[in-house]
Amino acid sequence: MLKSWILLVSIIAISPGVAAAQNQIDPQSRTMFQINITEEIESKDHKIMDIRQSGAVGDGATDDTRAIQSTIDRAEPGSEIQFPEGNYLITSPILVQKSRLTLKGKNAVIIFKPSFGHEMKLIGIKNGKSSGYKASPAAFMVIGELESKYGYAIESVIAGSQNVLLKEDSSGLAEGDLIVIAGGDSGKVLNRKKSGLLYYREQNFMTKIEKKSGNILGVSDTISIAFDSINMPRIFKLKPVRNVRIEGFQINIADNSSPTSGVFFAFAKDSVVRNVSIKNTSRSGISIYYCYHCKISDNTVIDSTVFEGGEGYGIGLERSHFCVAKNNILSNHRHGIVLDHGNGNCLVEGNQVNYCSTSASIDIHGEYNYFNTVRGNTINVGKTGIVVGGGGDVHYNDGPYNTIIDNNINNCDVGIEIRNESVLTIIGKNNFINIKRKNIE
Repeated sequence: MLKSWILLVSIIAISPGVAAAQNQIDPQSRTMFQINITEEIESKDHKIMDIRQSGAVGDGATDDTRAIQSTIDRAEPGSEIQFPEGNYLITSPILVQKSRLTLKGKNAVIIFKPSFGHEMKLIGIKNGKSSGYKASPAAFMVIGELESKYGYAIESVIAGSQNVLLKEDSSGLAEGDLIVIAGGDSGKVLNRKKSGLLYYREQNFMTKIEKKSGNILGVSDTISIAFDSINMPRIFKLKPVRNVRIEGFQINIADNSSPTSGVFFAFAKDSVVRNVSIKNTSRSGISIYYCYHCKISDNTVIDSTVFEGGEGYGIGLERSHFCVAKNNILSNHRHGIVLDHGNGNCLVEGNQVNYCSTSASIDIHGEYNYFNTVRGNTINVGKTGIVVGGGGDVHYNDGPYNTIIDNNINNCDVGIEIRNESVLTIIGKNNFINIKRKNIE
């Protein structure tokens, strides 16, 4: 067994804004990073609801979509919706758009056979502006919303601080609001290799307003991103679903004629996907989009059916912050776990990723993911164990301060690979067995 214990720092020049982030935030704290998800589901008004009381049959042949959806639509906050043992056929996504609900399966199998045209059209944030987003259908879709579509102009925001100064009236914002500080591209580089420019994409940081005094916002998290001072970002207010739990299901995809997922969360806070088994998805087993303090743990996701661009993921995180993917088992995917666009301060820990033979088992995707920790994972048989910086000219760079530590990487072509202009990646004490080309490249 070969071990690594090194600090890898890129030697290319970095922007002054990124340098400010380096000086004000201790990168070694990444190795101690941990999140505790708030447990607020149990309450005095806790109510048990059984989907069979709404007419669900669970025989694998009867379409139970309407019965399940009507149970959720009638549920009050604090309810636990139970799925007794059975095979529940659904033909469109089950939507959860309210907070403080638990969906709990007890030996329950969800057979997802979506009919054509069930994409969910959302309004998200892209390049510092509100933008349409199409979410592939999933068996369970937990959806909040973007509340302020035009955002609030910022006067100043400094990495390493917990304060934001607005340019304009802040009366639409209040203490307790979940916000995204979002910046756009600082000039698109069409041919980055020839230009020699360092290029960060779609800067995002998600946090909660703790205090508000006039146009000064005090936020709950230290701002760990140095925004481009030329294209000053804006603040967008979210209306998230909170404290939703999905646990104890087996989800089987019966029709992959269009991109399909098992579980999809968008604009969610303090929510959990746990002890769910998913197989035969094309897009991803579990996806989260603009989520905060959410946890994906103790799930099993196997057998992607598509291994092409944008599909074939076990667990996918996109533009999410302070989230955890922990103790999951993932087998036979293009990427077992992918941190897609603009994730920050997330933890990928204790997962087992097997047989990702076409691409990276754990992929930090080259779309400005920063301050994430990949720790204590086991990777068995794949092309590349862990990649930072995506690949090719499609993706650009990640960083600063993604930390890769204490992982076991076995039987891969390459153990860890740092690509493109990714900066300040910390690599420490990883174990390598039977790496064909290089442990670290």
